[in-house]
Amino acid sequence: MPWVVIWPVLVVGALVGAFFLGRDLWRRGLRLAHAASAASEAVGRLSDRQEELTSAARARHPVPPVAFSRDLDDVRAGLAAARDVHDRRIDERHARYRLVMRRWLDVWR
Repeated sequence: MPWVVIWPVLVVGALVGAFFLGRDLWRRGLRLAHAASAASEAVGRLSDRQEELTSAARARHPVPPVAFSRDLDDVRAGLAAARDVHDRRIDERHARYRLVMRRWLDVWR
């Protein structure tokens, strides 16, 4: 007699659990589809702006031509200019770090 009660309860419990699991999987699938759609739109926008972004990147970090046929003084001048830009960026970064550290010291004193 107890098996007549236990088995239907187990089957109904399994069906209820399967329903909630299926509903959760369905909702996750919908969220994944929405995220994939948003990602494809972002890729489309980036591909539309690819030339603009490429030219901006080249303007920000120009790659010098190969120096085989260039005069040695021109190469040294270009190298000195690149070092100056690099040193300026490092100095700016260190100034920002010093400012942040000063703020943290004011907070923790």
